[in-house]
Amino acid sequence: MGVTMISGSEVRVRCLLLFGDLAELQVPGWDEPARWPTAAITADTGLDAGALPGREFVVTYRETLDEGRTFSQFRLADPHQP
Repeated sequence: MGVTMISGSEVRVRCLLLFGDLAELQVPGWDEPARWPTAAITADTGLDAGALPGREFVVTYRETLDEGRTFSQFRLADPHQP
């Protein structure tokens, strides 16, 4: 990971593709995409899973000893995006 992110900060991510029940997310400064449950993203956004790839989201990033790196509170980066 090339960029230091502060736990509790908002981060903009892009969904690259769906891989089974996981969404692959491009996180700025990370060498590898993150994988996150598609169901968590659809629950937060109300979008169908098929609509996620190519979309950008603003998420809350947290890192803890117990849970590791987590994302929550997914919302569309551009709510006017079709």
